[in-house]
Amino acid sequence: MNFFTTKQVFVSLIGILAACDQPANPESSSLEPEQEEVICTMQFVTLHVTVKGGPLSEYYTLREGSDDTLTFTQEVYPDAAMYPVLDDSFKAALKNTEENFRFIGMIDDSVVVNEPYIISADACHIMKVSGRDEVNIQPGN
Repeated sequence: MNFFTTKQVFVSLIGILAACDQPANPESSSLEPEQEEVICTMQFVTLHVTVKGGPLSEYYTLREGSDDTLTFTQEVYPDAAMYPVLDDSFKAALKNTEENFRFIGMIDDSVVVNEPYIISADACHIMKVSGRDEVNIQPGN
């Protein structure tokens, strides 16, 4: 005697599997709606600007909303003339927002680079929304 048909067993298994995929009480889920699980890379992102035309004697980034002056201890690549604008240490402050920054580069006491950037972040990394990757300065500027 066969009490169940193949179709009945199949439908029952699908029902059980579907029930296993749902929390017993959806309102008791440990994740808040805005706390989706995100998998990030271990990479630490730094946004750089390449300055052609001479090495800078001083450089920093201004956070325009607060007038904070940001300096970075990261190594500058003099042969590539790459200077840091901002790094992932700001990802929490910038998450899901956009902010205005300004990269300032100096030779001696003269400002030779004054470039605006808009920078944002997601849950993992900062990202450039706008701003130049490369700046050319003229010797003697």
